Amino acid sequence: MARAEFNLRQAYERNFGDQLTPEIMTQLDLPARALEGLVERRLLALEADNLGLEISDREVSDRVRASTAFFSNGRFDKETYVRSLRFSQLTPAEYESSVREDLAIARLQGLIADEVEVSESEARAEVTAQEEKRTLQYASFRQADFQEAVVVEDGALSAWYTENEDSFEEPEKVVVAMLVYRGGDFEEGIVLEEDDIVAEYEAGRETTFQQENEISARHILKRINPEATEEEKQAVRASIEALAASLASGADFAELATAESEDPGSAARGGSLGFFGKGRMVPEFEAAAFATEPGTVSEIVETPFGLHLIQVDEVREERALTLEEVRADIESNLRQTKAGERAAEAAKSDRAAVSGGQALTETATARGMEVETPAPFARSEGVAGVGRSFPLMNAIFSIEPGEVTEVFEVSGDHVLAVLQEKIPERIPDFEEVRAAAERAYRDAEASALALAAANEFMAKVQAGEDFAAVANAGGQRLNDSLPFSRQEQFIQPLGGNRKMRDAAFALGANESLLEEPFVIAGDVYIASVSNREVPEGSDLEEKVSDIRAQMTQSRREEVFQRYVEELRAAAVVEVYSERLDALRAPS
Repeated sequence: MARAEFNLRQAYERNFGDQLTPEIMTQLDLPARALEGLVERRLLALEADNLGLEISDREVSDRVRASTAFFSNGRFDKETYVRSLRFSQLTPAEYESSVREDLAIARLQGLIADEVEVSESEARAEVTAQEEKRTLQYASFRQADFQEAVVVEDGALSAWYTENEDSFEEPEKVVVAMLVYRGGDFEEGIVLEEDDIVAEYEAGRETTFQQENEISARHILKRINPEATEEEKQAVRASIEALAASLASGADFAELATAESEDPGSAARGGSLGFFGKGRMVPEFEAAAFATEPGTVSEIVETPFGLHLIQVDEVREERALTLEEVRADIESNLRQTKAGERAAEAAKSDRAAVSGGQALTETATARGMEVETPAPFARSEGVAGVGRSFPLMNAIFSIEPGEVTEVFEVSGDHVLAVLQEKIPERIPDFEEVRAAAERAYRDAEASALALAAANEFMAKVQAGEDFAAVANAGGQRLNDSLPFSRQEQFIQPLGGNRKMRDAAFALGANESLLEEPFVIAGDVYIASVSNREVPEGSDLEEKVSDIRAQMTQSRREEVFQRYVEELRAAAVVEVYSERLDALRAPS
């Protein structure tokens, strides 16, 4: 049981890391989960035995000898095997018994589920559903356009706050006093040995100290509004084509970039982006830039930002940097490492003193430091002067006033905190948050007015009027979304709204209008499906094969899980609750 719980704990820690708080661990109830896993495993082993599913010694041996965990010099090694098991507090007999059980359960699973298959037609339907894309034509009713129509009266505002005060609730906060051991404060007197510098260089010469393939480039950007019409897009393309023609006729790229580029950051530098390597730019830009010869200009490149012309000025080839080129960096890193070690040692020593009763101010004075007292903060916030750290937050919020945390490393610094006060969560008085409440009230009322206007629009369309005609009559501009699939969380450029996405795909072949307005970030949209893209071709066939395999595996797992549940329901399992409670109790 203890080993099962330990393995389960390790799995959760690998998956969730610092986010696995003590509260979450308590909610997970690992002892109960580990016990349930052991019960299921035992039931399956018994069922395999009842069905006569025997595993030979040779099968067990082959499985053990195939495990790379027991390899040495590329092959199974008996000493490595025994040593690894001893480290896990297992004997070979215990481990091999577990392997035999694993193989028997796997054979049972195959017997139960391997006959399950997903047909090609099912897989094709699933791929079509996943890969199909739809485009929306939509009318927008912007919250901001209705702000001026909102009238704020004290009585209405106060009543609204009373109804919505929970959204203004302030979470529990804490007040701490802390010492922050910053590495830079511990660098004085550090002496570096040449051998250490050389060793650090040799260790990183083939990896860290490599100059990557870089280019220095300039660009001219012409932006395209995401909501631009096709005519507007063509106008932008025509303007950058004219610039390309000027460059071909000998115009200076830097001068043209300064005058014409719509990237203000680089335009001021003649379009210069400086040196950059691969992975720094969007894929379309990167591919074009690295394919362009020095001194030449690329073809027109389209990216999510707009249309670009790129001139490559210089190329740096990949090579190993010399020791002298990186000496300053190595020395700085070594000095920081040694200073960090000093800071950690000082923090741990001071923590012991404070835990023993020494006042934090006295500890600080002895160390020549100052006690830092940041403003009260909530668990989800960062600490002023330190930053955000889940482990530190969890520690601070789990102790009582007067108690001291362990030492935590945060962004290279070491932090020791004493909890001074806990401030309970509260709902502030109306006057404390009047300005924020008024802003929220205005937004809510403006959104309500936008929704009312959208409903009027919708009523006309549902009554039979043409979507575009209603928009034109009301001065509404219609825009098109980018194509999106069932899997996408966002409909660009509208934002995230799963309900809107699902409504678009719920429409039949002869339906186009989404039956209700949708609110996204306070703005309201009425939309109609304007295009459907159904996947086809060789890519589709490859995906059908992959999806069929995935669906078959998933279906087999479902069938086997139902079988396990039936075994569990038919079994009589006695749980010794007092022993389980003892395992849950904190050590």
